[in-house]
Amino acid sequence: MPNFDTPNPISATIELVVGNTRITASDRGETVVEVRPSDPDNQLDVKAADKTTVDLTNGGLLVKTPKLNSFFSSKVGSIEVTVELPAGSTVTGETSIGEFHADGRFGECRFKTAMGTIRLAETGPLHVKTTGGKVVVDRVNGRAEITSSNGEVRVGRIDGPAVIKNANGDIDVGDVTGDLRCNTANGNIAVQQALAGVNAKTVNGSVRIGEIVRGEVVVDTTAGELEIGIRKGTAAWLDVKSVSGRVHSSLDSASGPESSEETVKLRARTITGDIVIGRS
Repeated sequence: MPNFDTPNPISATIELVVGNTRITASDRGETVVEVRPSDPDNQLDVKAADKTTVDLTNGGLLVKTPKLNSFFSSKVGSIEVTVELPAGSTVTGETSIGEFHADGRFGECRFKTAMGTIRLAETGPLHVKTTGGKVVVDRVNGRAEITSSNGEVRVGRIDGPAVIKNANGDIDVGDVTGDLRCNTANGNIAVQQALAGVNAKTVNGSVRIGEIVRGEVVVDTTAGELEIGIRKGTAAWLDVKSVSGRVHSSLDSASGPESSEETVKLRARTITGDIVIGRS
């Protein structure tokens, strides 16, 4: 089990072929790495663990499993990696098949998987790309870019702007302070609170935003309902249309906003589904 003295946050890079990684960041002055076979009775797993290298040079940790000439080879071993490092460390992780779990507070993070769940506690600026797997993040401090081909994306809070793209699966965001752009082909989009502009579009699914405050908001779906809450005290300019559904608005009409009011421009479109607008 490699053990390194690291009094300051480090930069960690984890490159696996098949394997699961658990990373824990805490107030500590050392970095500990454990690599073990997923199944100690499987010789392929044992071999993969033995060939995985662990090295720390100039504050940079590298955990790497040699890549195969062919990913579809039957001689693929699976490993389990555990990393304990200082809080605030940056992390880059990549695996073809496997999960990433990160507990604690991290700096900038980048993760990429072909298949596997990604669960993160608190990160700095975040970039995630997965072909198939759930993405769950508690908090992002900075810009978030998340791309998924198949699987649910859920983020609790984003302190900054965000771009979230999903081909098949729901998108669920709690609070976001910067401009938010969400796109999914098949799935619902839900945002609890948006403090800046929003562009949320889906083909098959509903869009629900609990509270918008200011900026330009565009919500669009082909088949699904649209539901938007507008903060009390925010003046709203509405441009809404449903081809075969109804539009319900509980807002009072006014000639224009008061000088002290926040303003939001809302454009909402759906072909099949109702549009509901009210105060949050």
